[in-house]
Amino acid sequence: MNDIALEVGVTRAAVSLALRNHSSISKARREQIHAAAERLGYRPNAMAAALAHHRQNSRVHPVRAAIAFINAYPSPKTLHAQRSFEDCWLGAAKAAEKYGYHLEEFPVNGKQSLKSLERIFVARNIRGIILEVVSKVSNEDHDAGELEESAI
Repeated sequence: MNDIALEVGVTRAAVSLALRNHSSISKARREQIHAAAERLGYRPNAMAAALAHHRQNSRVHPVRAAIAFINAYPSPKTLHAQRSFEDCWLGAAKAAEKYGYHLEEFPVNGKQSLKSLERIFVARNIRGIILEVVSKVSNEDHDAGELEESAI
């Protein structure tokens, strides 16, 4: 391919693309490169082509997606201070990683519309949702005013 590239005055990459009839190389240039390859007796190296194909197709492509953790707790920072929540968060994050995902927290307060959350999830490639549910809250975790506000 080097000889063809030198004769035609193009790069090796252009020769490679032209020999595979790639549309990014103009038809006239492809014909010029094919003619030079024929003149120089170029024959593709089957082993090199097989190796390149194998390397391209056997690459591990990790999932670049996330799982949303919806946190509807009145005070997300207070929730994070609770040991049980941290254990839950770490377990969910570890499970997500095991399957090639990462966990993203989304604190919501009821002001976001479902449509806006949907747009965010699509933009961030969110592929699943975990809804945080707090069944029992101790008064030690909140001050009285906060408890009255959240109707707990």
